[in-house]
Amino acid sequence: MPFTVDPTTVIAILAFNLLCAAGLFLAIARRLPPRQGLGLYAASMGALALAYAVRLLLGLPSGGWWTALPDTLMLASALLLVAGLREQTGRERGSARQLAALLGGFAAIQLLALAVSGPLGRHVWLNLALGATYSVMAGEALHEARHGPHVLRRPLRVLTALTAGLASLTLARSLWTVIAGTGHLYDGWPAQVYFGYVAAASLLLVPTLHWMVFCRVEEQLQGTARRDPVTGVLNRQGLEEAVNRHWGTRPVRTLTVLHLDIDQFKTINDTHGHAVGDRLLQAVGRTLGTAVRGGDMLARVGGEEFLVACIDMHPLAARSLADRLREAVAQIALPVPSLLTNLSCTASVGVSRPCDAAHKFSSACREAAQALLAAQQAGRDRVRMVSTLHEVQLEPAAESPSAETRRRAGSLATKAGAADPETGPDTTPEGLLHEDVVRTVPDARAAD
Repeated sequence: MPFTVDPTTVIAILAFNLLCAAGLFLAIARRLPPRQGLGLYAASMGALALAYAVRLLLGLPSGGWWTALPDTLMLASALLLVAGLREQTGRERGSARQLAALLGGFAAIQLLALAVSGPLGRHVWLNLALGATYSVMAGEALHEARHGPHVLRRPLRVLTALTAGLASLTLARSLWTVIAGTGHLYDGWPAQVYFGYVAAASLLLVPTLHWMVFCRVEEQLQGTARRDPVTGVLNRQGLEEAVNRHWGTRPVRTLTVLHLDIDQFKTINDTHGHAVGDRLLQAVGRTLGTAVRGGDMLARVGGEEFLVACIDMHPLAARSLADRLREAVAQIALPVPSLLTNLSCTASVGVSRPCDAAHKFSSACREAAQALLAAQQAGRDRVRMVSTLHEVQLEPAAESPSAETRRRAGSLATKAGAADPETGPDTTPEGLLHEDVVRTVPDARAAD
């Protein structure tokens, strides 16, 4: 006796399985951060289970206008599945209004098809819409499997195969309905193949989605271990891993280290408390994260110390970036209830020479720390670089950075025409080079 698949039994089993899956997704969603796609997955499974239950109550060969309800629920399930995938992979999921518009349009066309062509038009339109939606999901999954997070690529390949099979068979079922009519939708070998695959795909779809969820959670946990809990930037472990990945790329590009320290942070902590100190650290972390380039690595490496590893940056550009970081930190205004004015701070920055190999990175970090110490000894709220002669560029402490800048700008305007005393120093690479030359001249004369 040949093996046959009873559609009623298959649909009842699917409805129960999907209802359990929806409850499981909801239970997991309550324990995880929002926007993981789990709520949409639960809604998708629930909508499909409800659609199958209504179909069973109405009878499978039904063809009245009320069949638009389970058909619309089936399409809603597929669309919610696509939205959940997009949300889980960090893409725009679409709005509830857009979903409602799609479902409303589908239901209107479904009722029109029923009025014009009866059950034949209904089944053709339903399978066309479902097949197109599954095709979109297969395309989304394939795109993410190729270009999305590496940790999700294996389950996404499985999801691509499952949804591509569903799309192909559902579109073929629409064509078969046109050829053979509605009399053989639930019997014969085409129906056996279709319902057999749908049953297998539904049983595999739920664990595949769970696989994706657990992979994403594992990635987030690993990311948490690499991040500083206060500021959200990389910690030492995260920086080490990021730097090691950098040295593994080809061609190898240089790294320049900027070491930044918040001036008098201990005094701020002692005066205003650790809660205010943490808020200030968070503000500094956000400010630095906005100021550095996208590919550069930012980490908190000490209590009030931050390190930036700049990729393939010229020394003059590194100096310019260090100045921008220092100025950006100086512009922070943190509201503190106990103060009549906002809390502000300054920072000192040390800049290393570029390094071009992994074994030289620790030396570059030491150079940046040495330059930072020189900046602090010179009066803080300033930038110091390690010269090509491996010496920290020192200069006498000035009464204030703004006065010092005006003095240098006047000198440069007189000697090289590079800056205006009223507008400040020339920030072009040529202007910065002139400033470095002027700064090192007194040291050379002193040595003589």
